[in-house]
Amino acid sequence: MTKLFRLILAWAAVLLASLSVNASARQVRPVARPAVQAAPLARPALWKIADEDTTIYLFGTIHALPKDVRWFAGPIATAFNASTELVTEIAGNDPAEVATITAKLALLPPDKTLRGAMTEDERKAFEGALAFNGLPADAYDRFEPWFAAVALPTLPLA
Repeated sequence: MTKLFRLILAWAAVLLASLSVNASARQVRPVARPAVQAAPLARPALWKIADEDTTIYLFGTIHALPKDVRWFAGPIATAFNASTELVTEIAGNDPAEVATITAKLALLPPDKTLRGAMTEDERKAFEGALAFNGLPADAYDRFEPWFAAVALPTLPLA
């Protein structure tokens, strides 16, 4: 999965780099969290990127939580309430629209497969993860590595 992880890291680096207008003037640091929290309180990733006139909060989420988990509290609520604009990666609520976007961006060319781009060890590990989640070995063959990397870890959360 080394190649897959490199692709994921490269994608994340491009995303973070695109947030920086003047990287040399910005400070990136985790937002402080309270020492004592009531349970159960989710602790999603939150970073604050700021310079003299701009503050950006980068909020990392997993969109599947048990109903009783409080996530909108503490630093998350503080950052949200201090913000004047919210930008998300959500494509939309229309399943047909999401399917169209996915087909456009996430599908490999017809002559390529995800497992075909893997070494033997990577393929075995990947197929093991698929089997563990009750999926056939070819479940993500038509998809780009980034899509499988995003989709596969969410299966246990469903």
